[in-house]
Amino acid sequence: MASLFTQHSAHRPNAPSSANTDLSRHTSLQSHSSRSTTTWSPGLPQRSLPSPHHRPNPITPEQFTALEQQFPSLHADLTSQARLLLGEIQAIQQTLPGSLSDNAEQDSDIIAFLQALLHGKISSALTPPAPSPPGHHESSRPLRAIRAVSRDIQAHLSKDDPFAAIGLAIDDLRSAVGNQGDIPDLEREQKARDRMDLLQSAMPEGESYDHFWADVAMHLDHELPIPASAEYTNQTTLKDGVPVSWIPRERFLATNDGYAWDVGELVGEIVAQKGEFKNPVTGRKFDEEDVELVRRHPLGRGIDDAVLAAREQEQTEENAEMDGQGKGEERWEAKLSAQWAKQMHQNIRDKAEKEREEAGLMSGFGKLKLEVSPPAPATAAVELPATAALGSENVPSREVTKPSTPSVFPDHTTIAELPGSNEIDSVGKENSENKANAEEPEYKSFAWYNKYFNSVYSQP
Repeated sequence: MASLFTQHSAHRPNAPSSANTDLSRHTSLQSHSSRSTTTWSPGLPQRSLPSPHHRPNPITPEQFTALEQQFPSLHADLTSQARLLLGEIQAIQQTLPGSLSDNAEQDSDIIAFLQALLHGKISSALTPPAPSPPGHHESSRPLRAIRAVSRDIQAHLSKDDPFAAIGLAIDDLRSAVGNQGDIPDLEREQKARDRMDLLQSAMPEGESYDHFWADVAMHLDHELPIPASAEYTNQTTLKDGVPVSWIPRERFLATNDGYAWDVGELVGEIVAQKGEFKNPVTGRKFDEEDVELVRRHPLGRGIDDAVLAAREQEQTEENAEMDGQGKGEERWEAKLSAQWAKQMHQNIRDKAEKEREEAGLMSGFGKLKLEVSPPAPATAAVELPATAALGSENVPSREVTKPSTPSVFPDHTTIAELPGSNEIDSVGKENSENKANAEEPEYKSFAWYNKYFNSVYSQP
């Protein structure tokens, strides 16, 4: 390059002198050629270039508020477009494996860019690495010191921000692996494992750190672009049908049975199963390690409270249903009681009506006349001595056995005496007529008693 530069300057008469030529500036400009619009050339006047650290014009608070309001919709639109484009690229790779083999590095960069957008890494997605010249493999970035990375990870864990700590570890492991396409996948995976062992050795020991590195290994298999590491039993999520590779880091979880889950969907299924930690697809119970993995995930920490709330809600609904059934039974019993009472009342009325009809047919029984024996032939009256005193014990009783009339009811009530019947008046009238026929005086004298005894006790 120096010889070519010297030959080129010798043929130009107005070439600047070495005193006016700043080669260091020329080198610096070449290193930032992607950011400049004009390059310095020997023999041309130097032009002022914008500073590589040029700041954009500040925005007003009104503009910031407007952008803040538009950001959710714009971000959702960007994410949906990235998901659609990534799905199309992966579909083409699966159906036509050799169609994208001309520039595999560029394809991998595009896939990494889209995955970064889906995982919420907007800053890293908008600043992708510069493309490498053809035939040149980009060397990996210089790795940070192990202790520096471990200190940053511990700082995030102390703030209860596990995903930020996992992100630091994944980024460091990704730098250790690099984008060297000529290295086999197994070798790249081994490099990542070795780097993770070094980071783990530089951090304190304990159960919480063991869980953290287990989570790092799980997310490393999910996010590291090694095909052998991304093989799961299921290819899409349970409900939404989203590809497993699209699940964000904050919602991803993989169990030991080989299934990848969206933690929100998995927790919802466990709550629906009344707290039974079973695989919703196979119906098999998760092992203790998977149960602990779900419980310590930020989206699964409240699963016990959710299960308890679901059980209480179910119990409340059951009690309400039972109360409704009880009230329904009470209403049914009341309805039956009303119907029964109405029917019984109707039966009583029908029975009374029938008895009245029978009373009308049997009215002759109510009009039986009391038969009185005719008087005996006249005989000589027995005269008692006038001086003989009649004792009270010799006076016969006035009680006369009346002939019985037909009775229908057990209380000896005659048919003529039924309520609503007018036969009782006839009976009273006939009794008075019988008394008149017998010529029974109102006040009975001794002579009447004498005559009565003769009529009763006399033999024909």
